[in-house]
Amino acid sequence: MLRNFYISWLLLFSSYSFSNNTQNQLKAHIANGDFVSIHKLAIEQVKNGNCEMAVIAMEHAVKLDYPKALLNYGNWLEHGKCVEKDYDLAFKYIEQSAQNGRPIAVAKLGWMYENGLGVKKSYKTAAQLYKKAADGGNPMAMNNLGYFYQHGLGVPRNLEKAKNFYLKAVSLGNKLAAENLATLL
Repeated sequence: MLRNFYISWLLLFSSYSFSNNTQNQLKAHIANGDFVSIHKLAIEQVKNGNCEMAVIAMEHAVKLDYPKALLNYGNWLEHGKCVEKDYDLAFKYIEQSAQNGRPIAVAKLGWMYENGLGVKKSYKTAAQLYKKAADGGNPMAMNNLGYFYQHGLGVPRNLEKAKNFYLKAVSLGNKLAAENLATLL
């Protein structure tokens, strides 16, 4: 109830100029607890160049613990899209999204560990996360794990395993895996 009051107040009395239609859509989605539609509205607003409304909508989807919103908001924070870059906060949201086991979120969390973004760099942890995401069918994780095996990052160097992970990723359309595979042959 308080959440609905807050968003109504923000939309009605803020200095932002949102269309009535967008305001009404967001209010209705919030009132219904429709996190999927709130998230879609946020993405649509980014595409329309309306960062203020996008952030308001995304923050509501995040408050409702919608995993896609958590991952997307983490990506926005990582890249500074509509918000100030904040790797620590990006890590927090991506980690929260990954807790539900979505392979894409788990792979992204591996990327954060691989690159030390918002967390201490750890190839070993990154490899474990990539393995979990690869087992879930994520082609990016398969490629990254192949690369780790090829170069011995966080796992013992094993060119046969690298080749197998690259081949799996290629079969799922990952073009970078095809390039990496070519370096093995």
